[in-house]
Amino acid sequence: MWARLASVKHHWGNPLRAREYCARALKYAPNDPIAYFLLGNVNRDLFNVRQSCGDLQAARQNYAKMLELNSDIDEARNARGYLEQITVFAAKLRCGR
Repeated sequence: MWARLASVKHHWGNPLRAREYCARALKYAPNDPIAYFLLGNVNRDLFNVRQSCGDLQAARQNYAKMLELNSDIDEARNARGYLEQITVFAAKLRCGR
């Protein structure tokens, strides 16, 4: 339920609320790869707005955790692509790992 609410809030432009809902989803289902994927999307989009290395690093961790939990679901392909982009972009910005 919380992951779905996060997806809706993210879609409608409320990333901070979406991030809160993802955290709630992970509290109840800590091994939910979709919640980590959605959280990665939210943090990636927050980075695009705020240009914060913290948001970029959080997105990287979220996508990596999602892949660790289940690298076979459809979203895994996107997560791998986002991780590659984040790695390149983080190096250019000198964002630590």
